Amino acid sequence: MKKKIIVLGSSGLLGTSLEKVLKTENNFYYSGITHADLEITNTKEVNYVINQLKPEIIINAVALIGINACENDPYKTMSINAFSVLELAKICKEKKIIFAQTSTHAIFDGENENSYYENDQPNPINIYGYSKLISEYFIKMNLNDFYIFRFPTMYGPRRNNAPGFVDKMIARMKEGKDLKIAEDRMDSPSYAKNVAKKIKEILKNKYRYGIYHISDQGRISYYDFISHLAKEINFTGKIFKAKDSEFKALAPNPLKVALDSKQGSTNIYWKDSVKMYVKDEGIIC
Repeated sequence: MKKKIIVLGSSGLLGTSLEKVLKTENNFYYSGITHADLEITNTKEVNYVINQLKPEIIINAVALIGINACENDPYKTMSINAFSVLELAKICKEKKIIFAQTSTHAIFDGENENSYYENDQPNPINIYGYSKLISEYFIKMNLNDFYIFRFPTMYGPRRNNAPGFVDKMIARMKEGKDLKIAEDRMDSPSYAKNVAKKIKEILKNKYRYGIYHISDQGRISYYDFISHLAKEINFTGKIFKAKDSEFKALAPNPLKVALDSKQGSTNIYWKDSVKMYVKDEGIIC
């Protein structure tokens, strides 16, 4: 029997890919909700939409991101990233809805020399990371039937006007501008399309409830990742190595936050994902 599924934040990076993979999945009736449709911090509006659509699964892909944006407005950050999640968890508990919340590698301090697994100890070092970790605690306090999906830096198409790191680098390369990229930031950059497919697999096959790190395979520096992407799209400009500390921010970034998982991995190597992304989107300099 098909299950009704709502994706909140359906025009964002992950939401855009989730819409593509869930709309064509025979196991789900899909509904996408954007920020224009619903203010996530308005509990009355949220309740109304859920009562109208009567979903059996909710995926919350809404988040305020960006270190400076979050540090500049902690109240807004907590309202969107944490307290709205608390209200969603309460609603899901009352209505017996399966809740899937998106989270982040930013809940870790980045001091680990290896990739982080689900059972590693969180220790956020900025407001964004704190807000996402608190959202996880709110879910655990209120629900038994939940999924928490933690992601690394992702890339891919999006329907909203909020370019991410990879979008900005591609735009600069298309303009023929040289780049300066941190070589001391380690991550497991992942194609949002592959992440969305893994989420679909988890929900469709009813994996056990709990926390999953969902990422492509591999641990790579930002410098090496962008250098590889540049070759794939025929960028002929220069890419200079830098330290993350050279890029000023209102709070520190965790430096080494690659994710890994025995069950959550997309099982696709990061270089293969880059090739897929470039081909899918027809990106060329």
